[in-house]
Amino acid sequence: MKAEPADYLKAVKIVEAMIEEAKAFGVWPPKNPLEGIEVKIEMKRKFNVLEAYRKSRREAR
Repeated sequence: MKAEPADYLKAVKIVEAMIEEAKAFGVWPPKNPLEGIEVKIEMKRKFNVLEAYRKSRREAR
């Protein structure tokens, strides 16, 4: 896959197909788009701390 250049139109078709599948399962659009946002924010915060730690370790070498 890395040898092939990114194909924007192919990516758009894939996303559209995923949305249609989610609609068929009855999970799109979400009933409450902000449901679970606290968990997502906390995960992102922890991920950012981990990335900063890794970066500082690489620079210390």
